[in-house]
Amino acid sequence: MWSALGHPTSRQWLQHLPLLGPLLETYIQDYVREALLLIPWLEKRPELLMEGLLYHGVTCLLAYCGGVSTPTNTKKSLQLNLLCMTVDHLLDDPRTQDQTKVTLSLALQDLTAPVAGYLAPVIQLLRDLCRDCPALLPVAIKAYQAEVASMAQSETVSSETIRQLEWTKAIATYQMMGLAMGMTVPPAFGPLIQLCDDLLDLQLDRKAGITTMATLAVDAGAENEYQAEIQALADELPATYWPFKVLVGTYLDLPAREVSFRQDLTHFIQTLLRGR
Repeated sequence: MWSALGHPTSRQWLQHLPLLGPLLETYIQDYVREALLLIPWLEKRPELLMEGLLYHGVTCLLAYCGGVSTPTNTKKSLQLNLLCMTVDHLLDDPRTQDQTKVTLSLALQDLTAPVAGYLAPVIQLLRDLCRDCPALLPVAIKAYQAEVASMAQSETVSSETIRQLEWTKAIATYQMMGLAMGMTVPPAFGPLIQLCDDLLDLQLDRKAGITTMATLAVDAGAENEYQAEIQALADELPATYWPFKVLVGTYLDLPAREVSFRQDLTHFIQTLLRGR
């Protein structure tokens, strides 16, 4: 079947498997190096580098599925992921939340406004991306507004409101990816990634007092229905998105999703940073 679809045969896969570890390690090293050139203060936050790495992998695979996988788009993917990841973190952190809101709101109104301090490299990423693709700015504003609104999520907010906020943010975020890389992202893609991410972050969100579609579903004993929705969204993707269909199928088959890969990956990045 794989040969008929144009994918490597099992024998070819076996020949390449010994290269997988070194290639993955090189990819992580290159990512960390390039990320620190863009936002130097991330050297002190290996857990944020880890989060950005995961989503950079997702968007690089997205570009592959959309037929636009190029070195230029790989760089744009890195810039966008660092932008979205750092903004998300800075808005969640009580120490930087208020200043980030003020600075980002002003920057989205006027990208030429001077910015100093820890937000300077973040705003520069936004400037660079919008310079190359002016149509990205209104979508970035929409994604930012949805992110700020989602910060108010709590158990008192209706499930439909939470769904609308989460899906608006996810769709806008990946619409930004599509605009930057010159591709149309399927409507189901953003919600699919959001639902998977919420399920993966279930315990973290509970500790932070954040209510998501995943926390609501699991607390209501509706995890099977939640997983069925994930599978349905994956099924809506075009055939060229087969890697995500495979990954979703594997993900849903895992007996426990609270795995330690995030800690392990963060530890590996810390080891790289110590060797710099």
